[in-house]
Amino acid sequence: MELKRILVVLTLTISMLSVSACSRNVSGLRKAKSVTERNTESAAEEKPEERPEETSEKADETPEKPEEASEKAEATPEKADEEALEKEPKEKEEEKKDDNEPVSSSEDASAEVEPGNAPAEKIELPKSTGTEINENDFVAEILEDDTAIITRYNSYEDECEGIPGEISGHTVVGIGKNAFSYKKFEDLVIPAAVLVIGESAFSNTEIDGSIDLSGLQLIDDNAFFAAELPGEISIPDNAYVGEQAFGYCEKLEKVTLGRNVTLDDEAFCYAELSDLAVSSGDIIGGRSFFSCPKLKTVSDSGKGGNLEGSIEKQAFAYCDSMESVSIPSYITTIAEEAFCYSKIDTGITFEGKVDIGDKAFFSSECGATIEIPSGSTIAEQSFAYSAKYEDLIIGDDVTIDDEAFCYTSDVKRATIGKNVIIGDSAFFSSSLEELTVGSGSEIGKEAFAYSADLKTKNIDSDVKTRDDSFYYAGE
Repeated sequence: MELKRILVVLTLTISMLSVSACSRNVSGLRKAKSVTERNTESAAEEKPEERPEETSEKADETPEKPEEASEKAEATPEKADEEALEKEPKEKEEEKKDDNEPVSSSEDASAEVEPGNAPAEKIELPKSTGTEINENDFVAEILEDDTAIITRYNSYEDECEGIPGEISGHTVVGIGKNAFSYKKFEDLVIPAAVLVIGESAFSNTEIDGSIDLSGLQLIDDNAFFAAELPGEISIPDNAYVGEQAFGYCEKLEKVTLGRNVTLDDEAFCYAELSDLAVSSGDIIGGRSFFSCPKLKTVSDSGKGGNLEGSIEKQAFAYCDSMESVSIPSYITTIAEEAFCYSKIDTGITFEGKVDIGDKAFFSSECGATIEIPSGSTIAEQSFAYSAKYEDLIIGDDVTIDDEAFCYTSDVKRATIGKNVIIGDSAFFSSSLEELTVGSGSEIGKEAFAYSADLKTKNIDSDVKTRDDSFYYAGE
């Protein structure tokens, strides 16, 4: 009986040991399976998904070397698509022309003009915190970004030696309204960090030496109104110049506009400058140089660039001392009355096709020959009542609107190219003596009527005319 009890105990012990071993084996198998599944899932995430047929084919293939497998992984369609997507924007960026990049002077001057950047606009500085600081008679306000704007020069002395770049550790980024009006400077150097000159900041200021405006983005309304500015000034690229910012300025000799500059209305009206140089992308606002009594030349600055610019309404009207005007190819629009009642002794030169607005040169005096480039448009009364030039050359594919050259008093010869549309009364009662018109052109109603001196007409046989196109012409 005792022996039987011992055998039962031994049998139970052996069974328990066997169950424990099986449990450990099962647990180990589960752990191994878990690791295998994780590895498989990880591999599945790294490996591109394959089509079923490709999987079955690859199962029959011999294993590849790591280098070959790597190369083929890079060549999978999914990878190729990703590379193409990454490459495409880079190619487009390389193809895209940077509008602000100067064009080499060696490039063809007749290259197509590209649309300009958005015109320069007035920028705004951060708001004032209301905290005022004073250092060496310069009063300033601290702005929200911890910079400062000078609000006034708190001194009884008229003369100011210079403008500080910082006040009490705060970088000066602006000159406030009326801050230095009626003061005197030997040389005016605007600190490098200054972006804005506020309204009337230097109005009626006297500057005996030089002036440096580089780095400015905004020269606000009346900023230098009636100031004495000797010598030459340069307006920085992308700057905005407000209304009458340099109006009535005395002693100014030459102004050079940087690229993509916007001049607001009357920016330099009645100023006494003699020479103006413009650059690509410039917007010459309405009456910008209205009645500038000493302005002699308007020309290209030579800085390069090929962005569209324009001359707005009455920009150079009533300028009666000009000697020559050269319109660069990037000036593509001359607005209405832009040069009306002006005198240009040695003539005006157009370097590229241009849209000339209504009365743009109305009653102006343009010496020498006027040559309008092919592809241009000449609006109503653009050159009506104009004088002082004897030869007119008009290129191909030009549109001449109604009365464009009516009552011109000195023009003797007109050579008009092919496929030109000549509007009604375009040369009505002109002083023309000789006329040449190229093939494919059309001549409108009374286009040359009452041009009493028109004796010589060389008109191609396919030119369309009306019965009254030459009514009382040459009689």
